[in-house]
Amino acid sequence: MLFNTQGILDTVTPPNAFLSAKFKRSFAYVTVKDRLPVIITQVVDHLARDKDKIIKEYGEDAREEVKTVIGQLSELKNELQTNKPLVELKSRERDGYQWNTFLEDQRKAGHQELRWFGTVWLYAECYMYRRMWQIFELTQSLVQFDYFRKLKRNSLMFSLDGCVAVCDQLIIKLNRQKVPLSEVKEMFGRILKLSLWANKFDMSISLGVSTGPTSDPLDLTSHNQDYLLVDQSELIWDTLTGTPNTNHL
Repeated sequence: MLFNTQGILDTVTPPNAFLSAKFKRSFAYVTVKDRLPVIITQVVDHLARDKDKIIKEYGEDAREEVKTVIGQLSELKNELQTNKPLVELKSRERDGYQWNTFLEDQRKAGHQELRWFGTVWLYAECYMYRRMWQIFELTQSLVQFDYFRKLKRNSLMFSLDGCVAVCDQLIIKLNRQKVPLSEVKEMFGRILKLSLWANKFDMSISLGVSTGPTSDPLDLTSHNQDYLLVDQSELIWDTLTGTPNTNHL
């Protein structure tokens, strides 16, 4: 799929520049070019494949709206892949004003229309999800439909063994009458860092493919320790234990 190359630079992200897909040798570029269209496609495929189940759950009125939504999602994907200008939201929700205000402010600051590959990556990706939600939001029958529910459920089920492993260790280590504060601190640090490294298995990164740690999830904390740019877990611990009774959180 070809896209409008206006403003796209064959370079890495310069120092102090906002992450943006306009820098071709960046993760932002790969995300907008490759990952985001796949996410939209997955939702389209889900709607087409499970149309009868959706109609059964949300009523006969959903039949035509499923077709409409599929068409609008396909249009959104085309806008993204062809690097069209970003358009204002038509949402009935109050946050629509904030989205549109930011869009207008960015236009004025740059003196030009914002495009998918030209704007700040964070805005582009969040904007895509908000545009997807708007498509469902403006329907009559599918307002409450969670189009990521199936992916989220599959991911949860795939992760259950890891969740059980972590809980088992917590029970063994902490379910005792007297637990040394040093052990609580060590486990706290590992759990805190586990919540960070769990982002390695985020569905937006895996593109919906069920993934998760194949061994003890807590091992991630030690294996990835050297990749931490800043580690302020000690300060967090000191804040939580900074009470007159240092034996309790």
